[in-house]
Amino acid sequence: MPINTRTGDDGAGNHWTPGRIDLDVRSDSTADQTTEQVKVKMRGMRDEPAHELLVPLAAGLRLLPSAASASLFSSLSSGMDLAASNVPGSPTALHLCGQEVIELVPFGPLSGCALNVTLMSHAGEAHIGVASDPAAVPDPDGLQRDLEAAFTSVVKGS
Repeated sequence: MPINTRTGDDGAGNHWTPGRIDLDVRSDSTADQTTEQVKVKMRGMRDEPAHELLVPLAAGLRLLPSAASASLFSSLSSGMDLAASNVPGSPTALHLCGQEVIELVPFGPLSGCALNVTLMSHAGEAHIGVASDPAAVPDPDGLQRDLEAAFTSVVKGS
């Protein structure tokens, strides 16, 4: 899961570090319990001092051929069930070829994991893109129904 490392003076661009968290997602867990688990674990990860080592490590990885770094990152994420991310989009309307862009729907790469769920904001709205590995998610329609129910529950606060 991407961990936001942005500070007030970072300027444009991505400012994040990768992180892994284990969640208890039993069927009897409520959305509130799961949300609280994520908050607690993310706070702990944001405060992790080792994140400072990732900037010089990333600089070194940029020296590798792209195929080697892609293979490395794919092997790191292949043991993950879910990659989740949020991408801040433009807070104002965007235009392409003179026409207003009305939706931006993100699709994050699987990169070896079973499921990628990415949320992207755009002009006051949020859109969610989902990519799944058919071998890991044999019922994508069922997944869609479950995700819609879960997001509805979160939005309604139930």
